[in-house]
Amino acid sequence: MNIIVILLQILSTLFSPIYCIFQLMKKTLLLQIIAIITGVVYIVSGIGKAFNTTAFAYIIYEYHFGYAFLVAPVIPVIEVLLGLMLAFRIYPRFAAITSVVMLTVFTIIYAYGYWVHQIEDCGCFGEIKALQLSPWVTFTRNILLLAMSVFIALKSSAEKHRNITPWKVWIVFPMIIAVSLLSGFSFKLTAEEADTTHPWQGKAVKDTQLPLFIHTRPDSTYLCFVFSWKCQHCWNSIENVKSFKTYHVVDTIIGISLHDDKNEARTRKYFDINFPVIKTSRDSTRMLTEVFPTMFIISNDTIKVAYQSEIPSHLTLLGASFAKDK
Repeated sequence: MNIIVILLQILSTLFSPIYCIFQLMKKTLLLQIIAIITGVVYIVSGIGKAFNTTAFAYIIYEYHFGYAFLVAPVIPVIEVLLGLMLAFRIYPRFAAITSVVMLTVFTIIYAYGYWVHQIEDCGCFGEIKALQLSPWVTFTRNILLLAMSVFIALKSSAEKHRNITPWKVWIVFPMIIAVSLLSGFSFKLTAEEADTTHPWQGKAVKDTQLPLFIHTRPDSTYLCFVFSWKCQHCWNSIENVKSFKTYHVVDTIIGISLHDDKNEARTRKYFDINFPVIKTSRDSTRMLTEVFPTMFIISNDTIKVAYQSEIPSHLTLLGASFAKDK
Protein backbone atom coordinates (compact mmCIF):
# COMPACT_ATOMS: atom_id res chain seq x y z
CA MET A 1 0.00 0.00 0.00
CA ASN A 2 2.83 2.35 0.89
CA ILE A 3 4.45 1.60 -2.46
CA ILE A 4 1.27 2.69 -4.31
CA VAL A 5 1.12 5.95 -2.34
CA ILE A 6 4.80 6.61 -3.11
CA LEU A 7 4.22 5.92 -6.83
CA LEU A 8 1.23 8.29 -6.91
CA GLN A 9 3.29 11.00 -5.24
CA ILE A 10 6.08 10.51 -7.78
CA LEU A 11 3.61 10.65 -10.70
CA SER A 12 1.96 13.74 -9.22
CA THR A 13 5.35 15.44 -8.92
CA LEU A 14 6.26 14.52 -12.50
CA PHE A 15 2.97 15.50 -14.14
CA SER A 16 2.10 18.56 -12.06
CA PRO A 17 4.23 20.93 -14.22
CA ILE A 18 2.83 19.35 -17.38
CA TYR A 19 -0.71 19.82 -16.09
CA CYS A 20 0.01 23.46 -15.19
CA ILE A 21 1.48 24.09 -18.65
CA PHE A 22 -1.57 22.45 -20.25
CA GLN A 23 -3.96 24.63 -18.23
CA LEU A 24 -1.95 27.73 -19.12
CA MET A 25 -2.02 26.78 -22.79
CA LYS A 26 -5.78 26.32 -22.62
CA LYS A 27 -6.23 29.79 -21.14
CA THR A 28 -3.82 31.35 -23.65
CA LEU A 29 -5.48 29.54 -26.55
CA LEU A 30 -8.94 30.70 -25.42
CA LEU A 31 -7.66 34.27 -25.17
CA GLN A 32 -6.14 34.09 -28.65
CA ILE A 33 -9.31 32.63 -30.18
CA ILE A 34 -11.51 35.33 -28.62
CA ALA A 35 -9.07 38.06 -29.71
CA ILE A 36 -9.00 36.73 -33.29
CA ILE A 37 -12.81 36.50 -33.49
CA THR A 38 -13.23 40.04 -32.15
CA GLY A 39 -10.52 41.34 -34.47
CA VAL A 40 -12.01 39.69 -37.55
CA VAL A 41 -15.42 41.25 -36.79
CA TYR A 42 -13.81 44.70 -36.70
CA ILE A 43 -11.83 44.06 -39.91
CA VAL A 44 -14.89 42.83 -41.84
CA SER A 45 -16.98 45.73 -40.50
CA GLY A 46 -14.37 48.32 -41.51
CA ILE A 47 -13.82 46.90 -45.01
CA GLY A 48 -17.59 46.63 -45.58
CA LYS A 49 -18.03 50.33 -44.74
CA ALA A 50 -14.97 51.42 -46.75
CA PHE A 51 -16.55 50.22 -50.01
CA ASN A 52 -19.28 52.85 -49.69
CA THR A 53 -18.61 55.48 -47.04
CA THR A 54 -21.20 57.75 -48.67
CA ALA A 55 -23.97 55.31 -47.73
CA PHE A 56 -22.54 55.02 -44.21
CA ALA A 57 -22.41 58.83 -43.96
CA TYR A 58 -26.09 58.98 -44.88
CA ILE A 59 -26.95 56.62 -42.02
CA ILE A 60 -24.98 58.85 -39.62
CA TYR A 61 -26.78 61.89 -41.08
CA GLU A 62 -30.13 60.35 -40.13
CA TYR A 63 -29.18 60.69 -36.45
CA HIS A 64 -29.27 64.51 -36.86
CA PHE A 65 -25.87 65.07 -35.21
CA GLY A 66 -24.97 68.04 -37.38
CA TYR A 67 -21.72 67.50 -39.28
CA ALA A 68 -20.89 64.21 -37.56
CA PHE A 69 -21.42 62.41 -40.88
CA LEU A 70 -18.08 63.84 -42.04
CA VAL A 71 -16.27 61.26 -39.86
CA ALA A 72 -17.66 58.43 -42.03
CA PRO A 73 -14.39 57.83 -43.97
CA VAL A 74 -12.34 57.70 -40.76
CA ILE A 75 -14.35 55.06 -38.88
CA PRO A 76 -13.57 52.16 -41.28
CA VAL A 77 -9.84 52.87 -40.98
CA ILE A 78 -10.03 52.89 -37.17
CA GLU A 79 -12.03 49.66 -37.15
CA VAL A 80 -9.61 47.81 -39.43
CA LEU A 81 -6.60 49.02 -37.43
CA LEU A 82 -8.26 47.97 -34.17
CA GLY A 83 -9.18 44.60 -35.64
CA LEU A 84 -5.61 43.95 -36.78
CA MET A 85 -4.25 44.93 -33.36
CA LEU A 86 -6.62 42.48 -31.64
CA ALA A 87 -6.09 39.63 -34.11
CA PHE A 88 -2.28 39.97 -34.06
CA ARG A 89 -2.10 40.76 -30.31
CA ILE A 90 -0.43 44.13 -30.87
CA TYR A 91 -0.86 46.21 -27.72
CA PRO A 92 -3.72 43.84 -26.81
CA ARG A 93 -4.83 45.51 -23.60
CA PHE A 94 -4.93 48.99 -25.18
CA ALA A 95 -6.80 47.60 -28.21
CA ALA A 96 -9.31 45.80 -25.99
CA ILE A 97 -9.98 48.88 -23.85
CA THR A 98 -10.44 50.95 -27.03
CA SER A 99 -12.87 48.30 -28.26
CA VAL A 100 -14.86 48.50 -25.02
CA VAL A 101 -15.15 52.30 -25.33
CA MET A 102 -16.10 52.17 -29.03
CA LEU A 103 -18.70 49.45 -28.59
CA THR A 104 -20.26 51.24 -25.63
CA VAL A 105 -20.49 54.55 -27.53
CA PHE A 106 -21.75 52.94 -30.76
CA THR A 107 -24.38 50.88 -28.91
CA ILE A 108 -25.69 53.94 -27.03
CA ILE A 109 -25.85 55.95 -30.28
CA TYR A 110 -27.62 53.12 -32.09
CA ALA A 111 -30.11 52.74 -29.22
CA TYR A 112 -30.82 56.49 -29.46
CA GLY A 113 -31.29 56.27 -33.24
CA TYR A 114 -33.52 53.20 -32.97
CA TRP A 115 -35.88 54.56 -30.31
CA VAL A 116 -35.86 58.27 -31.25
CA HIS A 117 -35.50 58.24 -35.05
CA GLN A 118 -36.62 54.64 -35.84
CA ILE A 119 -33.29 53.83 -37.50
CA GLU A 120 -33.02 50.05 -37.88
CA ASP A 121 -30.00 49.78 -40.18
CA CYS A 122 -26.88 50.39 -38.10
CA GLY A 123 -24.68 50.23 -41.19
CA CYS A 124 -22.26 48.09 -39.17
CA PHE A 125 -21.03 46.00 -42.09
CA GLY A 126 -21.60 48.48 -44.91
CA GLU A 127 -21.92 46.79 -48.30
CA ILE A 128 -21.87 43.24 -46.88
CA LYS A 129 -25.64 42.76 -46.96
CA ALA A 130 -25.56 39.17 -45.70
CA LEU A 131 -24.38 40.45 -42.29
CA GLN A 132 -27.14 43.04 -41.85
CA LEU A 133 -29.08 42.03 -38.74
CA SER A 134 -32.31 42.98 -37.01
CA PRO A 135 -32.02 45.62 -34.24
CA TRP A 136 -32.29 43.14 -31.35
CA VAL A 137 -29.74 40.79 -32.89
CA THR A 138 -27.48 43.84 -33.36
CA PHE A 139 -27.80 44.74 -29.67
CA THR A 140 -27.08 41.12 -28.68
CA ARG A 141 -24.02 40.96 -30.93
CA ASN A 142 -22.67 44.21 -29.49
CA ILE A 143 -23.11 42.93 -25.92
CA LEU A 144 -21.24 39.72 -26.80
CA LEU A 145 -18.42 41.68 -28.44
CA LEU A 146 -18.32 43.98 -25.42
CA ALA A 147 -18.00 40.99 -23.07
CA MET A 148 -15.24 39.52 -25.24
CA SER A 149 -13.38 42.84 -25.29
CA VAL A 150 -13.60 43.10 -21.48
CA PHE A 151 -12.27 39.53 -21.21
CA ILE A 152 -9.31 40.36 -23.48
CA ALA A 153 -8.56 43.54 -21.50
CA LEU A 154 -8.58 41.69 -18.17
CA LYS A 155 -6.57 38.69 -19.33
CA SER A 156 -4.04 40.80 -21.21
CA SER A 157 -3.27 43.09 -18.29
CA ALA A 158 -0.08 41.22 -17.34
CA GLU A 159 1.30 41.15 -20.89
CA LYS A 160 4.03 43.48 -21.99
CA HIS A 161 3.00 45.87 -24.74
CA ARG A 162 5.03 44.52 -27.58
CA ASN A 163 4.27 41.73 -30.10
CA ILE A 164 5.23 44.02 -33.01
CA THR A 165 7.19 41.87 -35.43
CA PRO A 166 8.28 42.69 -39.01
CA TRP A 167 5.82 40.29 -40.63
CA LYS A 168 2.92 41.94 -38.75
CA VAL A 169 4.08 45.38 -39.86
CA TRP A 170 4.16 44.20 -43.49
CA ILE A 171 0.52 43.13 -43.18
CA VAL A 172 -0.87 45.97 -41.07
CA PHE A 173 0.52 49.00 -42.91
CA PRO A 174 -0.48 47.99 -46.47
CA MET A 175 -3.97 47.08 -45.25
CA ILE A 176 -4.42 50.41 -43.48
CA ILE A 177 -3.21 52.33 -46.53
CA ALA A 178 -5.53 50.33 -48.83
CA VAL A 179 -8.56 50.83 -46.58
CA SER A 180 -7.78 54.56 -46.20
CA LEU A 181 -7.66 55.02 -49.98
CA LEU A 182 -10.81 52.96 -50.54
CA SER A 183 -12.66 54.81 -47.79
CA GLY A 184 -11.63 58.20 -49.15
CA PHE A 185 -12.47 57.47 -52.78
CA SER A 186 -15.92 56.08 -51.92
CA PHE A 187 -16.92 59.16 -49.92
CA LYS A 188 -19.02 61.99 -51.32
CA LEU A 189 -20.59 64.63 -49.11
CA THR A 190 -24.25 63.97 -48.45
CA ALA A 191 -27.37 65.99 -47.79
CA GLU A 192 -26.74 69.70 -47.18
CA GLU A 193 -23.05 69.39 -48.07
CA ALA A 194 -23.67 67.58 -51.33
CA ASP A 195 -23.42 69.17 -54.72
CA THR A 196 -27.07 69.92 -55.49
CA THR A 197 -26.62 69.07 -59.17
CA HIS A 198 -26.98 65.40 -59.99
CA PRO A 199 -24.71 64.05 -62.78
CA TRP A 200 -27.78 62.93 -64.77
CA GLN A 201 -28.90 66.49 -65.49
CA GLY A 202 -29.23 66.97 -69.25
CA LYS A 203 -29.16 63.24 -70.01
CA ALA A 204 -31.79 61.26 -71.89
CA VAL A 205 -33.92 59.14 -69.57
CA LYS A 206 -32.98 55.99 -71.47
CA ASP A 207 -29.30 56.59 -70.62
CA THR A 208 -30.01 56.39 -66.86
CA GLN A 209 -31.45 53.84 -64.44
CA LEU A 210 -34.84 55.60 -64.26
CA PRO A 211 -36.58 53.29 -66.83
CA LEU A 212 -36.18 50.49 -64.27
CA PHE A 213 -38.61 52.39 -62.03
CA ILE A 214 -40.84 54.60 -64.15
CA HIS A 215 -42.22 54.80 -67.70
CA THR A 216 -42.25 58.21 -69.40
CA ARG A 217 -43.72 59.59 -72.61
CA PRO A 218 -42.19 62.43 -74.67
CA ASP A 219 -45.46 64.41 -74.68
CA SER A 220 -45.65 64.64 -70.85
CA THR A 221 -43.57 66.22 -68.11
CA TYR A 222 -42.72 64.42 -64.89
CA LEU A 223 -41.24 65.07 -61.48
CA CYS A 224 -39.58 62.01 -59.95
CA PHE A 225 -39.12 62.46 -56.18
CA VAL A 226 -36.68 59.99 -54.56
CA PHE A 227 -37.02 60.12 -50.78
CA SER A 228 -37.08 58.34 -47.43
CA TRP A 229 -40.12 58.24 -45.14
CA LYS A 230 -38.00 59.10 -42.08
CA CYS A 231 -35.86 61.87 -43.60
CA GLN A 232 -36.67 65.32 -42.18
CA HIS A 233 -35.31 67.05 -45.30
CA CYS A 234 -37.72 64.93 -47.32
CA TRP A 235 -40.62 66.01 -45.08
CA ASN A 236 -39.64 69.66 -45.61
CA SER A 237 -39.62 69.06 -49.37
CA ILE A 238 -43.04 67.42 -49.78
CA GLU A 239 -45.12 70.61 -50.10
CA ASN A 240 -42.55 72.17 -52.44
CA VAL A 241 -42.62 69.06 -54.61
CA LYS A 242 -46.42 69.16 -54.77
CA SER A 243 -46.28 72.81 -55.85
CA PHE A 244 -44.71 71.78 -59.18
CA LYS A 245 -47.96 70.06 -60.19
CA THR A 246 -50.27 72.55 -58.47
CA TYR A 247 -48.81 75.34 -60.62
CA HIS A 248 -48.63 73.16 -63.75
CA VAL A 249 -44.86 73.02 -64.01
CA VAL A 250 -45.16 69.24 -64.49
CA ASP A 251 -48.03 66.93 -65.46
CA THR A 252 -47.21 64.06 -63.11
CA ILE A 253 -45.36 63.51 -59.83
CA ILE A 254 -44.00 60.04 -59.07
CA GLY A 255 -42.42 59.20 -55.72
CA ILE A 256 -39.77 56.52 -55.18
CA SER A 257 -39.09 55.56 -51.57
CA LEU A 258 -37.65 52.87 -49.36
CA HIS A 259 -39.91 50.16 -47.95
CA ASP A 260 -40.71 51.41 -44.44
CA ASP A 261 -44.30 50.72 -43.36
CA LYS A 262 -43.89 52.16 -39.85
CA ASN A 263 -42.46 55.52 -40.92
CA GLU A 264 -44.70 55.67 -43.99
CA ALA A 265 -47.80 55.50 -41.77
CA ARG A 266 -46.44 58.25 -39.54
CA THR A 267 -45.50 60.49 -42.50
CA ARG A 268 -48.87 60.05 -44.23
CA LYS A 269 -50.59 60.97 -40.95
CA TYR A 270 -49.06 64.47 -41.05
CA PHE A 271 -48.54 65.04 -44.79
CA ASP A 272 -50.95 64.77 -47.70
CA ILE A 273 -49.04 62.54 -50.12
CA ASN A 274 -51.28 63.01 -53.16
CA PHE A 275 -48.96 61.36 -55.69
CA PRO A 276 -48.21 57.67 -56.33
CA VAL A 277 -45.19 56.22 -54.54
CA ILE A 278 -43.12 53.29 -55.80
CA LYS A 279 -41.57 51.47 -52.83
CA THR A 280 -38.28 49.70 -53.30
CA SER A 281 -35.13 48.59 -51.46
CA ARG A 282 -32.16 50.68 -50.31
CA ASP A 283 -29.96 48.96 -52.90
CA SER A 284 -32.37 49.93 -55.66
CA THR A 285 -32.57 53.57 -54.60
CA ARG A 286 -28.76 53.72 -54.62
CA MET A 287 -28.97 53.11 -58.36
CA LEU A 288 -30.64 56.53 -58.55
CA THR A 289 -28.93 58.55 -55.83
CA GLU A 290 -26.97 58.44 -52.58
CA VAL A 291 -28.73 61.54 -51.25
CA PHE A 292 -32.28 61.91 -49.97
CA PRO A 293 -34.21 63.74 -51.22
CA THR A 294 -33.40 63.87 -54.94
CA MET A 295 -35.66 65.28 -57.65
CA PHE A 296 -35.65 64.69 -61.41
CA ILE A 297 -37.77 66.89 -63.71
CA ILE A 298 -38.29 65.15 -67.03
CA SER A 299 -39.51 66.70 -70.28
CA ASN A 300 -39.32 65.22 -73.80
CA ASP A 301 -37.76 62.10 -72.24
CA THR A 302 -34.81 64.19 -71.07
CA ILE A 303 -33.84 65.06 -67.51
CA LYS A 304 -34.05 68.85 -67.54
CA VAL A 305 -33.41 69.32 -63.81
CA ALA A 306 -31.72 66.89 -61.42
CA TYR A 307 -31.57 68.33 -57.92
CA GLN A 308 -30.46 66.70 -54.66
CA SER A 309 -30.70 67.91 -51.07
CA GLU A 310 -33.78 69.68 -49.68
CA ILE A 311 -36.07 70.53 -52.63
CA PRO A 312 -36.90 74.24 -53.17
CA SER A 313 -40.29 75.49 -54.33
CA HIS A 314 -41.08 75.71 -58.03
CA LEU A 315 -40.69 79.51 -57.90
CA THR A 316 -37.26 79.34 -56.28
CA LEU A 317 -35.95 76.73 -58.69
CA LEU A 318 -37.42 78.35 -61.81
CA GLY A 319 -36.21 81.76 -60.66
CA ALA A 320 -32.68 80.43 -60.19
CA SER A 321 -32.77 78.76 -63.61
CA PHE A 322 -34.00 82.00 -65.23
CA ALA A 323 -31.24 84.05 -63.58
CA LYS A 324 -28.67 81.49 -64.68
CA ASP A 325 -29.92 81.59 -68.29
CA LYS A 326 -29.69 85.39 -68.35
